[in-house]
Amino acid sequence: MRALISLLLILSLSACVLEHNPVPPNMTFLTGGAYTADSAIIDTASPIVIGFTATRSNSDMVYLQVTRAIDTISPVVLSAYVLMAPETSAINRNFSFTSGVYHTDKKETYTFKISDAAGFTFAKSISFTIHPH
Repeated sequence: MRALISLLLILSLSACVLEHNPVPPNMTFLTGGAYTADSAIIDTASPIVIGFTATRSNSDMVYLQVTRAIDTISPVVLSAYVLMAPETSAINRNFSFTSGVYHTDKKETYTFKISDAAGFTFAKSISFTIHPH
């Protein structure tokens, strides 16, 4: 009887571990054409176009947040979306921003965070060097 209880306990614990191993959605930044390339050097006050795609993994995607950080300064939220079908399974969006105006070179990092229905959050970032004229 003890062996059966031990076996059931082990099986229930291993099932819990499997449920809590999040698999991130497949997140990609589009390249080529009008899209701004990762690590590009950009003039101040210039357009930045970021193409972003994501497809669900184990759980539907429910929330998308885009932030921008300048050098080591805390990020600022630029956009936030509650995702509705069909974007809970796949997202394909273009985002347009304007680079900041600085007197010295600065690094702008745009981070795309997706939260899924299971409560996990995943992030992917793209960065640019902003160069004064």
